[in-house]
Amino acid sequence: MKRIHKGKYYYDFLRVMDNMKRGNPKCFICGSTKNVGPHHLKKVKRNNPAYADKDNIVLLCRHHHSKYHNKFGNKEVNPKTFAVFLRDELNHEIHKLDIQVRTERNKVKRLEMELNED
Repeated sequence: MKRIHKGKYYYDFLRVMDNMKRGNPKCFICGSTKNVGPHHLKKVKRNNPAYADKDNIVLLCRHHHSKYHNKFGNKEVNPKTFAVFLRDELNHEIHKLDIQVRTERNKVKRLEMELNED
């Protein structure tokens, strides 16, 4: 059976992840606390010090992590593609909030109209 080499910085990475997940870990994009895990901003191998560098790691929920890799794959993992992804996802989150605000405003208007009818 072939032994899997974890890499020189693997255990340092686990310590960094333990520190990042203390308290209330949240998705960098949506703030979800469910199924949050690491995403490297720059693709590096486990024997590279950047593998365990906290400045090279963000926490993402499973939804956003999968969405990023579905869009860019594994070969395009770099800060530039993450910036593009982040911009697009934040615009999407803003759009969802805008829709929620409009919906709530409409509810308030309907209630005000109902009150004025009485």
